[in-house]
Amino acid sequence: MNADKDIHFLQDKIMDIRTAIFANDSVGLFKMPTRIVHVAHVDEEGNIWFSLPRPQQDLSVFEKEFPAQLDFYRKSAGIKLQVSGIASIVPANMLTREVATQLAPVSPYIKSRYIHVRVSITNATYMETDVAKKQKNFWERMNDLIQSLWDIAPEQKFFHFNGTSARAEA
Repeated sequence: MNADKDIHFLQDKIMDIRTAIFANDSVGLFKMPTRIVHVAHVDEEGNIWFSLPRPQQDLSVFEKEFPAQLDFYRKSAGIKLQVSGIASIVPANMLTREVATQLAPVSPYIKSRYIHVRVSITNATYMETDVAKKQKNFWERMNDLIQSLWDIAPEQKFFHFNGTSARAEA
């Protein structure tokens, strides 16, 4: 039950932010380039789905599965979410109907210019920072100063995924 809460928490945060920097952590010769991506869907198993522009090279030179990282950040809310996992290039005929409707481009011309990627979450780190520093009164700022002397970190949550189960650390 706790794993379901963690996955729903991550789903909500990812879909709130939606935009991330996608980085391929593979050591292969041909790697997907680092790009800004827009998440289309996060499913119940903890898979993040999005599309990337088709690379110039033939897709057969790329690894079908590779380690990847997604960095989500929203400055206005002070939210940072770092997700790592195994990315897979998924052929269009292997998509579920729910995912295909959210990833489907409008025209066949556009469809041929994109590939679909699924990142299965293995680890996630969520952090909230204090964005309302300008709105604090004198005593709240003094409290922040004293806490910074002891290097008290902002609230963080770490998620470790193993298959479909998740474990959160505070």
